[in-house]
Amino acid sequence: MKFSQLLLFAVFFLQQKAFCIAGVANYSPTAVVKNQLPTDSIDKINTLSRDIYLSDPAYARKLSAKALLCSKTINYKKGIGQSFLNIGITYWSQSYYIIGLLYIDTALKYFRHDRLQLSSCYCYIGRIYTDLKDYKSASHYLEKAREEAGTDPAKSKDVIVHLSYLYLKRKEFNKALFAVDRMMKICKSVKDTDTEAILYNRLANIYLAQNQYSKALKYCDKAIQMSYLVNNKRLRASSFVEKSGILLHNGHQRSAIRFATQALAMSDTLGIMDLKSKSFKAIIAAYDARHNYKRVLYFERQFNLFQEERYNSVIHNNSQIMRDYFELNAGLQGINMIKQQAKENDIHLHSQQNLIITLSASLILLSVALYIVYFYYRQKNNLATKLRDRQQATLAQSQLIESQARNLEELNGFKNKLLAIIGHDLRSPIQNLRNLTDMFDDGNISNEEISFLMKTINPVIKSAELTLSNLLIWADRQIRGIERIQAKSIDLMPVIRESEQIFRHLLDQKNISVQHHIGVDTLVWCDENHLKVILNNLISNAIKFTGEGGEIAITVERDKNQLIISVTDTGIGITDEEIMRILSANTHFSKPGTMGEQGTGIGLLLCRELIEVNGGRLNIKSNAGIGSTFYFNLPSTELSIN
Repeated sequence: MKFSQLLLFAVFFLQQKAFCIAGVANYSPTAVVKNQLPTDSIDKINTLSRDIYLSDPAYARKLSAKALLCSKTINYKKGIGQSFLNIGITYWSQSYYIIGLLYIDTALKYFRHDRLQLSSCYCYIGRIYTDLKDYKSASHYLEKAREEAGTDPAKSKDVIVHLSYLYLKRKEFNKALFAVDRMMKICKSVKDTDTEAILYNRLANIYLAQNQYSKALKYCDKAIQMSYLVNNKRLRASSFVEKSGILLHNGHQRSAIRFATQALAMSDTLGIMDLKSKSFKAIIAAYDARHNYKRVLYFERQFNLFQEERYNSVIHNNSQIMRDYFELNAGLQGINMIKQQAKENDIHLHSQQNLIITLSASLILLSVALYIVYFYYRQKNNLATKLRDRQQATLAQSQLIESQARNLEELNGFKNKLLAIIGHDLRSPIQNLRNLTDMFDDGNISNEEISFLMKTINPVIKSAELTLSNLLIWADRQIRGIERIQAKSIDLMPVIRESEQIFRHLLDQKNISVQHHIGVDTLVWCDENHLKVILNNLISNAIKFTGEGGEIAITVERDKNQLIISVTDTGIGITDEEIMRILSANTHFSKPGTMGEQGTGIGLLLCRELIEVNGGRLNIKSNAGIGSTFYFNLPSTELSIN
């Protein structure tokens, strides 16, 4: 036991009525009183401190210090006792055994009626006496811990764990193995991995003390593995030191040096002086076994420097603890003064209550009067609001009726237009078909005449079919309004060939040739059904206004990320005025083709709408008597995917 620690122990016991804690001088009494925490929050802070003390003892001590001041502010005795116990445990984990004893002993008086907490205190006191090699005192306190634990499984488990360590230190290996085996079964059944990891380390130490190195190495590796699982850095550093010794005995000096070096780094980070000392000794022994005396000399110098620094650090830390101790006393006195001042303020406030009651009564009377005035004012406003709401409702109904009337008028117009188109443009082809069938039934025409008439009437039927298809699509769009397109990547060439095949008879009948000028990738992004309707109408329109022996050219070009699709004919052309009418919104017109073909004008209107909903635009270039070019753009597949 170091002299500086004994001196500190004596000074603290001379201050029996004072609280003792380190690292809390930064907590202002005023701030603590103003920001009081409820007891459950204090308990959570202490629980967090207990959970992390093996991986970060300094921060755990800081948390417990905060919990101590907050507990003192509200006189929460359980929180005070738990804070003292946690601080003592953090000092024990860093090998400050005497200081740890002092804090845990202080915690005892706050747990006089809490047997489970008393068991925890006695358990850690017994462990500290074991580390100090006072095995008699250790056995005494661990037995007291067992008595206080009673039948509680968690506390009984903690006692047995520390008893196994005592048995190990007293070289009572059979008792130690029996205790560890008993606890291992309990831990596995309740899935207590934290304690299970410690027990594997305990087994490694027991077998190492008996020179059973293979078993010791097995359990040491298991302890290291589980230390990562439970984030117990102290356990990991201790296991590294023990594994280094086992590897050195087995002749693996390099591995022994590696694990001892890791243990040195971890113990230095955690501030565990005893482990750091053991790590230095393990490194020196490993280099000595390799006859690397240069490294032995280097680490012996480092070890001597560490011993000097450790001694100076102990003196410095003890001085700091003393300063923090007196600063804490001043802080606690400040808390008491603030409480006293608050009590005086309460008395002063109580003396003013009568005046406040009188003023409150007057205020209530005034409020009643104001409420009456406000009530009548509110009634008036409510009536005005209801009248305004009724006027607005009437206006809204009037606007709704007007809107419905306009919609009805538009629907009637749409109906009349549709009936007119159907009556005018579809009646003639159907009448021609009926006349043909009547003549055939009456036997008035020969087979040669039937063949000739069928070839003659075929373009009329094709035109009627296209007209009917356009009418159905256009009517559906007019009724449903905005539609949802199903865009996807489409190759233009199969669609172009399909459209040509549809009109092949008409092309052959008028001896019209079709040329392709396509030198780019023909993948576009649009609705496939829309694309077919667009191309069918544009090709049909080109055939309609191109004379016999004419030519139609279909061109596909790229303009940045757009494909330009053109349908050019050598037909009669159209005027600028007609182009403007075709491209104007919601207008359509028609004129006969070169062979008298009739149409509705719906086709180009439908083309323009479908091109626009697919992200393109229809344009027309024409020279009268020379021909026309109808061209439109659609996004390429590459642009749409990007």
